[in-house]
Amino acid sequence: MSYRPFFETSQLPSPGPLAEDLRLDMKMMVAGQLENAALASDIAAFANTAGGVLLVGAHEHPKDSGFLHAYVPLTHAEANDVGTQVKQALGLCSPRPIAEAKPVALADGSRYVVAINCDPYAAPPIGVAQPGQRGGEKWWAFPVRRGRDTHNLRPEELATIMEPRLRRMLLLLDRIPRVAQNRSVARFHSSSGRAPPYFIVSFDAERSSVRLRGTQDPQEVVIPLDAVTMVWMEPGAEIYHVSLRGSIVETSTRELQFHP
Repeated sequence: MSYRPFFETSQLPSPGPLAEDLRLDMKMMVAGQLENAALASDIAAFANTAGGVLLVGAHEHPKDSGFLHAYVPLTHAEANDVGTQVKQALGLCSPRPIAEAKPVALADGSRYVVAINCDPYAAPPIGVAQPGQRGGEKWWAFPVRRGRDTHNLRPEELATIMEPRLRRMLLLLDRIPRVAQNRSVARFHSSSGRAPPYFIVSFDAERSSVRLRGTQDPQEVVIPLDAVTMVWMEPGAEIYHVSLRGSIVETSTRELQFHP
């Protein structure tokens, strides 16, 4: 779940099907072909969501398939030019997100791809000034990631990512590493006492909800993000804990429900 920046050759994915989703986007365009406004939108979308990597020099084919066909390598000079373009793109963002263009050598050591590592922003939304504007007040778009795509928030959606406490809880939950079944696992605590561990299946920031599934029983339950009060790791044990305002209960038909 959690965003993982790319720094080393060993981190580069091999050609084949990839999980290009909330946290990875492939760009075949080389230096000089990246349009600043579009690049700024992609960076801001990752920062407004949960962070992610734009991998420049990666050829996705067929288009929108999530399949890495091959790398289209850059020279060292072209890789450095991408870094310059990232700085220019960041100038179109307000507030300014944290993003770094990292040249990563391919296996032969003479050519590169560029990983644009975009950190999640703790207090979004980040806006992107739209192109074609002259003097006076600017107008802005507020991009986020939705699956493999960048989507501009409508005015009524802005509030879904603006609450700092909920944003912090969402990022803390997202940083719990994946373990069993490639899912995050945590022990949940509530007013009724400690609950058994649950897999964290998914988040829905717009609907302020978190979907859980039992580690032993496949029953699922949806809890409100507003109910999460604390997230912490038990030192030495590598066990994550989540405190809830409310409780998860099992009904007479063995279904799980959240009671506020």
